[in-house]
This record gives sequence, C-alpha cells and structure tokens, in this order.
Amino acid sequence: MYRKIIVAGCNDFTLEMADYLHRKNRLAGLVCTGKEISSKSGESQKIHRYVNLEQWAIERNLPHLVYNNQADLLAAQKKFSSSTLLLAGYHFIIPKKIIDQFSSGIYAMHASLLPQLRGWSPLNWAIILGFRNTGVSLFKVDEGMDSGPIFMQKKISIGSDTYISDLITSSFDKYKEILDVFIDQLDKNSIRCKKQDLRKSSFCLRRSESDSKIDWSRSVDDVLRVIRASSEPYFGAFSFLKGEKIRILRAHRDSDIVYGHPGQIYKTSKDSFYGVCCKDGGILLEKLSSDYLQIPEVMTLIKKSKYFVICND
Repeated sequence: MYRKIIVAGCNDFTLEMADYLHRKNRLAGLVCTGKEISSKSGESQKIHRYVNLEQWAIERNLPHLVYNNQADLLAAQKKFSSSTLLLAGYHFIIPKKIIDQFSSGIYAMHASLLPQLRGWSPLNWAIILGFRNTGVSLFKVDEGMDSGPIFMQKKISIGSDTYISDLITSSFDKYKEILDVFIDQLDKNSIRCKKQDLRKSSFCLRRSESDSKIDWSRSVDDVLRVIRASSEPYFGAFSFLKGEKIRILRAHRDSDIVYGHPGQIYKTSKDSFYGVCCKDGGILLEKLSSDYLQIPEVMTLIKKSKYFVICND
C-alpha cells in the first residue's frame, strides 16, 4: 500500500524532512507550528532555527495547515487523509487521546541515540559534554518525552573540530536514510519498534543564549566545546570586551604553550591571529561577530584591550 505522511514542526529540520518527502511524492500535508512556545511559567520562548513553513508550502502549492493547538493535528489527519504523522521540530507532548486517533502511528525524530540526551538541544549538548559519538533516532510517540519505542537509529561521529553546523548536516543525511527504510516498511505494514531501556536515560534542559557565555577560567577544551556548540546557525558563544558583547564563532587551540591570566588577550605571529588565555593554554580567534560593531571595529577593540571579562554573571 502506497502511503503518504503528514509532517509537523516549525524549523529548518521540519523543512528538510518535508521537502525530502515532497520530492519522493510522500508528503500528505504540512502542519506549521509557531515561532514561539510557552514555558511552564507562561513566558514565550522563541524557537531556534525557525522557518516560515506556511510561506514555503504556499509557494509550492502544497497542502498545509497553520497550527494553533493540538486539536489541529486531528484536523490535519482529516484534511490530508493520512493516518501517519511525523514530528520533526515539534515541541509538544501529545496526549494519548490524539495518539490513538492515528491508526498508522505518530512517529518523531530526535537527534540523539535514545534514551541518551532526551529533551532539548541534544546535538549542542553532545558537543558540550565531549561526546565522541551521537546519532539520530526515529521512534513511535507515546505520552512521555522522547520515551517511545525505537524504530531505527544511526550513529554520527564527533571530532575535536566538529561544529554544530556539521552535526546538523550529518543528522539530516542520517534521518533521510532512516526515512527511506521507514517508508518501505510503512507500505508493507511491517514496522517493528524496540522498547527503550529508560533506566539508561539522560536528559537535556533547554539552552538559552546566556548559556553560551564563555568562562575563560575553564580549560581550552571546555571553552572550545562551548564555541563549537554555540556557533552558526545559533547566535554564537560570547564574551564582553569593554562592555561590548563579542561573539566568537570559530576558534582553535594554540599549538604553542601559552600561560597568562584567564581572558588575557595576546598577539601571535600565526597569520595575524589574536589569542585568548584559558586555564591551561590559549585559543586563537578565527571568526568573530558583534550585534552592533562592524568586524574592523571589533578587531580595533581587541587590539586596544588587554582582557575579555572572565565570566559575566
């Protein structure tokens, strides 16, 4: 049986999966969720990497529905005539009464090797925590958070120079490999999932921009991991220099042994790099940005300064 799939979400990940299914003529319709979600405290929080999927669908004359609440998932099922829902970049727990209405199941994609790193920003956390491997999972949704039985997983290696953009690209490729198998087994009505061992679970909390402040009193490895995990397409790790927020998007370890006070700036002879001292050595700054200053102004500020703020709490 040839089956099409509804996709729900709000970011570049959603777009990548919806476009892949569309090109394979397997996209039943798109549920476009919003650019903000409400926290338990009632505060609105913006979604990282948000994409206007409604506009994307309109430009391609694709069936779509703008999401207001979870009842819209049932409306999408009826409108798009599909009993299979794929969540990619969807940030809400779905109640059992809705799950039960999708006879072919609701499935979700999560960027970790579940049950490791359940929750928010698992790729960023994998870099920050120094993991050498992570991966992606496709699982059948239950009433918990990333706790349903696993359909398939794919592993991704993390090197000492892997940036978050590298992991995002690799994860998209691995998800597509999984989708090919999933579509085939969905057509054959032969999908099998394996229960997670939730005793081995770990959880990731939501990261905010303030979590990317650099603490120069930490080790070189710790600082570089924060930089690599916070880089584009995110805002970037940052520190303060004479009151200006400077974002560090790319950096690498100084191969020379350098000792100085944490946050101290030094000049090197290596391709005109500027270095910054950490607890156990130095890092060389490759790519910088600022919310208000042009790059030449940033470089002038660095030349005239002696220290970044060690950690601005």
